[in-house]
Amino acid sequence: MSTLFQNITTPAPAPSPKVVDDGMSGGTAFCLFFFIICCVYFGGGILVRKFARGAEGNEMLPHYEFWSDLPNLIRDGVMFTLNGCQPELTYERI
Repeated sequence: MSTLFQNITTPAPAPSPKVVDDGMSGGTAFCLFFFIICCVYFGGGILVRKFARGAEGNEMLPHYEFWSDLPNLIRDGVMFTLNGCQPELTYERI
């Protein structure tokens, strides 16, 4: 009986899938680059305005007027798109 089992070999285990790590993806690199640029823009702008110009409060933020008006600009763009890219005709515009 032992001679029967001498010729039978156990199957080799299936190869495990290889995990290929190529480093950061393009999206991750973009997000990291964007975050660093934003930190340098706001941080550097605040420092320059604070120490070089003596600004205080909201004046320290670079381009404060633009950033405070940005929600209104986004709303206007969405409304323009929802109206089929047709300008809103009101009495004030005429």
